[in-house]
Amino acid sequence: MPSPPARTVVSTGPQSLGLTSGVQSVGAHESDLGARIRAERIALLFANTGAALTGNLLVAVLALVIVFPLAPAILSVSWFAVFMLIALVRGWMTRRYDRRSDDRRPSSGVWVRALMFILALQGTWWGVFCVLLMRYASPIQVGFAPFIIGGIVAAAVATLGSLRSAYLAFTVPMIVTLIGTLVWRGGNDALLMAGLSVAFEITMIVTVWQVSAIVSRNIDLRVQNEHLVGSLTATNEELSEVNRDLAREIEERKRAEARSDFLATHDVLTGLPNRRTQSDRFAQAAARVSRSGGLVAILFVDLDRFKQVNDALGHAAGDRLLCLVSERLRHALRSGDSVCRHGGDEFLVLVAEATGRATIVQVAERILEAVCAPIDLDGHSVRIGCSIGISLYPDDDDSFERLVVHADRALYRAKGQGGDVYRFFAPEPCLSKGSGLVSGGSETAV
Repeated sequence: MPSPPARTVVSTGPQSLGLTSGVQSVGAHESDLGARIRAERIALLFANTGAALTGNLLVAVLALVIVFPLAPAILSVSWFAVFMLIALVRGWMTRRYDRRSDDRRPSSGVWVRALMFILALQGTWWGVFCVLLMRYASPIQVGFAPFIIGGIVAAAVATLGSLRSAYLAFTVPMIVTLIGTLVWRGGNDALLMAGLSVAFEITMIVTVWQVSAIVSRNIDLRVQNEHLVGSLTATNEELSEVNRDLAREIEERKRAEARSDFLATHDVLTGLPNRRTQSDRFAQAAARVSRSGGLVAILFVDLDRFKQVNDALGHAAGDRLLCLVSERLRHALRSGDSVCRHGGDEFLVLVAEATGRATIVQVAERILEAVCAPIDLDGHSVRIGCSIGISLYPDDDDSFERLVVHADRALYRAKGQGGDVYRFFAPEPCLSKGSGLVSGGSETAV
């Protein structure tokens, strides 16, 4: 490959960031861009030599297997031996190209001329295979020649497509020989095959033109990017610091956006989902229950004696207490249930897809047990407890907001009975003890 462009030293003054010199450096390389692109394309050809020779060797073995029983043995073996000699020369030339350092490597024109000669010789030798097959094969066996040559021509697009002249040097001799031998053999089938070979070669040449253009554009972009990066890395420390500040600002903005998204769906203090998120989860649970049956429960949980703790120990202790209670509530629920902070010392628990009231009672009793247990708060043993109001979907309503209102009314009754209990919502304002109200002790729903 040609030597990379020398790095341009950019001077920086108090009134410039050095970008002007960098632009001038890029402009100085524009005249060499065409030569650089061509050299890169040639280097790509040599890089693909291993794959090309491997494919050609496999096809040559197949060709020898086909032609050996047909042609005289001396001709078949001679053809294969010369083919291997050409392949070895091409491989040797590639190794020599790779081992030479950039400053000792001859100009790209020398390598192109040598490569063209080897490729043209290799393509011509494939044409000799066509002559052997046409001369000694039967009409049915003659079909192997277009098949093999067509495969080689198509495969060469991948290994020689970066340089159109190289592709033409390799494929044109074998296609011309194939067409000539088909015309020489005569017959409608042979002439038809010759016409198809011409069309196929034209199609492949058009394809190579497109591939070569794409490769040139890619190399052009890469080289220009290298020049641009070289210029930018030569600027002063002030520009680097600006970039670092910008990166920090972008990172901070991303964190702020992530925080904003989190706050839109979660409570700031406890990290629990907020009421809007709980409403969405209720809608999903209600949809599943509508299809498969069961109940969805809204448990309105209000902490008892929280105000006394908050007044005695301070608001900071009260906030820590809310966080500890939130953790206890999470651990008291089943895997499919969820809890959100409704506000203040109130929480909404969603019991999803309960099989019956007994399941909901179990969850409510676990919540009472978890919250009523002593809490170590700044060295103080605190007991608070809670009251719970319960409403059910679809028994009590199908709206999340109305179910929350119903649960709040049931909570009001639980509070009125001294707290540390749970009550189910009942539509009548006053109900007897056996009408379906359930306490947190040994009472059960009727």
